[in-house]
Amino acid sequence: MAGSSTVWAGVNYRQGNIAEAVNLLERAVGLEPEDPTITEHLGDVYWAVGRRIEAHYQWRRALTLNPAADGAVKLEAKIKSHPFGTVASGK
Repeated sequence: MAGSSTVWAGVNYRQGNIAEAVNLLERAVGLEPEDPTITEHLGDVYWAVGRRIEAHYQWRRALTLNPAADGAVKLEAKIKSHPFGTVASGK
């Protein structure tokens, strides 16, 4: 079930339905709380909607769930390059 939620979350995100992507990924994390990939993606959509603290929490949690993952270095860089005070802007 979590797999289909993440697929639909991606579709909604790409179509600009960010709020629905958030809902689907929150559901997916509830179903698969130990999945670092889903957790990281939830952090990504939280960042996209301005939920900075929650984004950082999810990214750090994803890193904790699998610190030896191939993407761990990239995730650490994401955390460092997205400070709490940064505001997303299309400008």
